Amino acid sequence: GRALGEALLARVRAEGLAGAYELLLSKQPKEPDDYLHLALLSDLTPGPEGAPAQDYLGWVLAGLRSHPDDEGLEASLAALCGDGLPPEDLAEGLERIARTLSPGRFYALTGPLWLTALRQTPFDAFKLLWGRCDRISRGRGLSDPGAPPRARLLVRLLLGAAWRADEGWSRETLAFLSQNHTRLPAEVGSDLDFVEQLRDYLVARSGEVAQGPAWEAVDRILRAYAELTEVPFDQVLYRELTSLRERGVGLIGELGSEAETAALAVSLLEAVAAESEARRLRSAPEVRLRHLEGSLRRLEWGYVNDYRWRLLRVIPAAAPYLPWVAYLPAVALVVVAVLPRTGVDGGLLSMAACAMVLAFWVCDRLFRLGEKVRQRALHLTGYLMDQLREQIYASKLRPAMAELLARTRSSPSALAEALDALDQRAPWSWSCEWLASHLRRDVGLTLFSLARRFERP
Repeated sequence: GRALGEALLARVRAEGLAGAYELLLSKQPKEPDDYLHLALLSDLTPGPEGAPAQDYLGWVLAGLRSHPDDEGLEASLAALCGDGLPPEDLAEGLERIARTLSPGRFYALTGPLWLTALRQTPFDAFKLLWGRCDRISRGRGLSDPGAPPRARLLVRLLLGAAWRADEGWSRETLAFLSQNHTRLPAEVGSDLDFVEQLRDYLVARSGEVAQGPAWEAVDRILRAYAELTEVPFDQVLYRELTSLRERGVGLIGELGSEAETAALAVSLLEAVAAESEARRLRSAPEVRLRHLEGSLRRLEWGYVNDYRWRLLRVIPAAAPYLPWVAYLPAVALVVVAVLPRTGVDGGLLSMAACAMVLAFWVCDRLFRLGEKVRQRALHLTGYLMDQLREQIYASKLRPAMAELLARTRSSPSALAEALDALDQRAPWSWSCEWLASHLRRDVGLTLFSLARRFERP
């Protein structure tokens, strides 16, 4: 209380830190604040001779043993776990905490220390440490191994060990969590889904030969999210997205437009970026339809003047006549027979050629050869039109969309939703649905817009 504070201050002024430390040691019973003062003084003075040696963590744990429900002591321990322990004290510190706290508190508070242990110790040593502390804590009264605090920590450890764990431990932990999936809180279930997607990405990524700055930056961000706490991860996220942003529009080609592994990576990246934005109460800018429509109308003018767009209009009109290609050999024979020759011989040859054409036509009708040719012609037409559309998207629309995203700091998915709305308001030369579908699955544009969204104004 206030009297103790005044006495402590007076003793510190009169006799120094050691005297104040001795005053707190001699006081019985001790209040929660006394243990906090002792913890602080233990870092500043070795204490009186003959007194039991105790460090900061020891005094906080001693206070929690005497006052288990004190919020100040628990907050102090949580801050200590967040700040970390010296590497040489980490294993012992975790065991001391496991012997003091109730199981629920132990699993809830020590997550940052376990992530540090994952990074600083070989994984085999980490497994042994986890096994010891888990047995100690569960031996203090945790009857349900799938209780939310423990399950939540296991999911976090499974994520943090994604790049380090041996496959046996990962499969065993994942199987346990999957068996208890229906009992997990909703947020833990979604975190577990994220871990499974990340594991799928790592498997797919191991078979990829594609490398480059964009790939490496995405890998570093995902690994930082898995292994670091919130503040260090946010620093990595901003640093890597800044480096990607500096690559400019050329970034959109480094991951491809629809590569399956890249799509999975960027999907994971969007999830972790959205979590970082939510912590900072930030949201993506909204797309204004009026401004978007004006930009797209200007882009449409360049689109309709492209020669490939004219081909897209000509090919469907010419498609019904493509089956006549099947008759060209017979027609050529007629021309060769009639033009160079005269007289009876030429007439006979012409009649023979006409008969062949007639026979071919009859066979075509009888055996439906023409229908097969039509189907092949339509298939070829569709293929040619798809190729032309892809060329127009890659050469004109995709860079234009990147510039639009850079100006609006929006996302491809938001632009796609706006396109769906615009498609119902006015006719377009292109299909807004087609362009929106490309935007939704273009991972290069998604990564580009994400880097732009985190640009500080």
